Parts: sequence; structure tokens; C-alpha cells
Amino acid sequence: MTDYQNTLDGTRTVSGIGLHTGEQVKMTFSPAPPDSGIQFVIKGSSLSSKPIKAYYKNVSGTNRGTTLTENSSSVHTVEHVLAALYANNIDNALVTLSASEPPICDGSAIEFVSMIASVGIKKQEVKAKVLTLDKPFIFEEKGKSLKYFPSDKFEVVFSLAYDDKILPDQTFSAIITPQKFNSLISRARTFGFEHEFDMLKQHNLALGGSLENAVIINRDGTVRNPEGLRFPEELVVHKVLDLIGDFSLLGMRILGKIEAFKSGHAFNQAFVKQLFEEFANTNENKGVFL
Repeated sequence: MTDYQNTLDGTRTVSGIGLHTGEQVKMTFSPAPPDSGIQFVIKGSSLSSKPIKAYYKNVSGTNRGTTLTENSSSVHTVEHVLAALYANNIDNALVTLSASEPPICDGSAIEFVSMIASVGIKKQEVKAKVLTLDKPFIFEEKGKSLKYFPSDKFEVVFSLAYDDKILPDQTFSAIITPQKFNSLISRARTFGFEHEFDMLKQHNLALGGSLENAVIINRDGTVRNPEGLRFPEELVVHKVLDLIGDFSLLGMRILGKIEAFKSGHAFNQAFVKQLFEEFANTNENKGVFL
């Protein structure tokens, strides 16, 4: 992890269909100045917005994805984009969309990693903001847990378990580096269950979902996709991808070990809020917002 902030060293457009809206969308990534963070702007034929900052206080929804709302405008399902930027130490970027949801691509973050590699990363002469605590911080509720432990690295240990045991329990751990994210974590696709699919569509969700951009789990726990999983731990690794995207909404880089059990978007965001408040309270008399 570098000590300085970074932005993109060029502009690139990614196109595709939104997972939940089913709308075609063009999304353009551009450089942004230091301390501006990640900002989304919608510039479409039927709607437009002022900048929507990727910040935990702007989270307005966590149903099957993370939604941000600011200045009366919303952008949906931002976690894959944010994970790719965060894991590659991109602190500042402008993301302009022609619709209200990024393209789902193949359900993973590979396309966004490719975008970053193609334009390159530009160092900025401003110190990066870092969140770190010198003691553990634990958040538990209704059988779920997220735990922070001090570390000089960003590490995630995620345990995936379902009460109905439709899937076997899985645990995955990794120190989150650009190399680890780009070579493995970014490849893990979003997934859903057969018995939920019709219900989601009835609620105007997953309208763009298909076997081309999601892993579908049958009622017996088998994988419907003809090609199967990309690797045995793909499902739990995708949960790590989502967590990275959600934690990026702290607006700072994280140094610490995160242990997650059965966490999802809503629980991630509840923890992020508590973690930031703990960090702010710890450092309020030190002037430490690095």
C-alpha cells in the first residue's frame, strides 16, 4: 500500500446491462483531484444528477446490493466497481453513468480490473487517509458477526454459512493486495438461489440477471451454470469482493484484520458506521485523519 493518494491515469468506458434494472448503460471512468474520493454522476437521456459521493453516510439501500443517494439522486449496485478501485488503491475517481446502475458485466469485477490496468494509476502528491485502531472492535447481531483486529495489513477472513445448509460452509482468508484481488478475488461472480429468482423479478430486481452474469444455485445445492464454478471457493470469495466494496465507503484505506461471519450488505454497512465512529472517537483529540 502506498502512502500517497492515487487516481486513474486516463479515461475509459465500460458498457453493459444493469443487474437489477435491466437497463443498458455506459459507464466512464475518469481521473479526479486529491481528496475528492470516488464520485458517481448520472448523465442520461431521461435523468441526470449532481455528484453522488461513495461514502457510508450516503448509503440508502442494501437490498441485493448497495445503493448510494445524494442530492436526491441514486446509483445502485456499486459494490463491484468500488471493490476494484479500492483494492487497486484508487482513492479518487469520477464515474459517469448513462443510467442509474453500473453494468454487471459477467457478475465479477474482472472488467473493472481490466479498465484500471489499461489506463494505469497516477500517484498524487497528497497523503492517503488511513483507518487503523490499536484495539479490537467487535460487532455481533442475530447470529452474524464482524470483527476488527489491529494489523499493519488489510486482511479479510470470511465464513459463509446458510441455516438451511443448501450450501456447505466455506471459509476464505486473504491479505488484500492489488495482486490478490486482480488475480483471484475479482474473478468471483455474484450468485443467487433458484427459489429466489421469481420473487426478485416480482419486486423489479434481477431484471438483467442471467446465467451469463450470475451463478444460480439450484434447490438441491448444485450449480445451474453449465460451466460450473470458476474455482471451488467462488461463492465465499464473492462475499469478500462485496465486503471490500462496502468497506471502501469508509472513505479511507483500512489497516486491520476483518473477520466476517454470515455478513451481507446491510450488516457490512452497520459495521462500517460503528467502526468509523469508533475511529473518530479514538482520534478526536489527536487530529488524526491521516
